[in-house]
Amino acid sequence: MPEPRNDQNDEDYEILDVTDNQAVNSVVNKVWKELATASPSKQMAIGGASGCVSGLAMAKVSRAVLALVGGSLIVIHFANQQGYINIDWKKIEKSMRKLRQDVDKREAVQPVMAKLMSILRRNVAFTGSFIGGFLIGLSF
Repeated sequence: MPEPRNDQNDEDYEILDVTDNQAVNSVVNKVWKELATASPSKQMAIGGASGCVSGLAMAKVSRAVLALVGGSLIVIHFANQQGYINIDWKKIEKSMRKLRQDVDKREAVQPVMAKLMSILRRNVAFTGSFIGGFLIGLSF
């Protein structure tokens, strides 16, 4: 049974640190090293294919998520206008401000982004074809 909510505590969320998983990091590093030594045509083929699959998946998932979020917003605003619920916008704003400050304080995100940018700069053939494939996948 879920614990009752304590409205005094503003920390109703938890930020997970996924950078400590050594097994996943070693597999990803191995794949990137193999890809970096591959020929540019192989990098472009892998980048285009993975970009297309990623774009297609993103398009399908984002449509469903956007429909769900949009429908929820309509229902919530309708219920608020009709008086079924009362939204405390100041409390929502306070919670969002605190969440943003907590996310900004996270130092684990910076090394991951720096490593990702380094990989993308070194594998220009892969990066360019991935972006192209991603855009093609989004169009479906």
